Amino acid sequence: MVIIVAFIAGVLITGVVSAWSEEGQVLDKKAVPQIEVKEAPQEKEEAKREEPGMVFVPAGEFLMGRSEEEIRQAVKACQAEDTPEEVCRNRFEQGSQQHTVYVDAFWIDKTEATNAQYKAFWEEVGGRAPALWDDPKFSGPNQPLVDVSWVEAQDYCLWAGKRLPTEAEWEKAARGTDGRLYPWGNTIDSNKANYDNQVGKTKEVGSYPEGASPYGALDMAGNVWEWTSSLFRPYPYSKSDGREAPFPGGTEAEEMLGRGNRVLRGGAWDSPPGYLRSANRGGLPPFAGSSRIGFRCAK
Repeated sequence: MVIIVAFIAGVLITGVVSAWSEEGQVLDKKAVPQIEVKEAPQEKEEAKREEPGMVFVPAGEFLMGRSEEEIRQAVKACQAEDTPEEVCRNRFEQGSQQHTVYVDAFWIDKTEATNAQYKAFWEEVGGRAPALWDDPKFSGPNQPLVDVSWVEAQDYCLWAGKRLPTEAEWEKAARGTDGRLYPWGNTIDSNKANYDNQVGKTKEVGSYPEGASPYGALDMAGNVWEWTSSLFRPYPYSKSDGREAPFPGGTEAEEMLGRGNRVLRGGAWDSPPGYLRSANRGGLPPFAGSSRIGFRCAK
């Protein structure tokens, strides 16, 4: 477990997430393309259907990834950490450029899965009990479940009649269609998310209602990194290029790990401000877990 946590820290705090020294900067709105979203009649009917604990995200296009200005800022901040320019450019210019993606209508959980919700699953199905259920910093019934692997998160969602969201679905649910940096807008705000070790632990889900996304999803910035179904692949995103391929049928760890890292989104309770940006991507093997990682489901 120590090795995994150390690896997680190395991955999530170096390289795979965007720079954070420019928090609070508002990008020029004129530079952000606007997408007109028209809701189809059948989607209006779908939106009327109630899915307890979930919010509805209509079908349509949205801006996925970092804008050119965001990439420029990220490279600049990366170089400020004495990282060679070529390394910084490869890190941020390849595989994260902003592009337009179409997503079908879907539902996503309003909050992250909680300890109480996962306990109901665990009591019925069995398996490994999360190690941090004994830690008072993370074990409250309404705190998000942590120390959960991608495999365990997927199993829970399937048990609940749901699935993990794709990273495209996750990002659209977090930022809407206007290219904003955070779920609530373009400026970091400590009243709208749990981050930067300000609390020193996770908080109960839904503790920051002012940080809601355009569709009403909560805690999509900070609190815990969230697993998505997607394999970590360069952009442009395409759900048909293999990154959303079904999980392999075998049970050998070597086979599972060989498929590559799965995408994490959102930042955690101890993440620097820039890690909370909705376009940020992290990636870890499907058996990894730590006090910084949780999930929510979609359908």
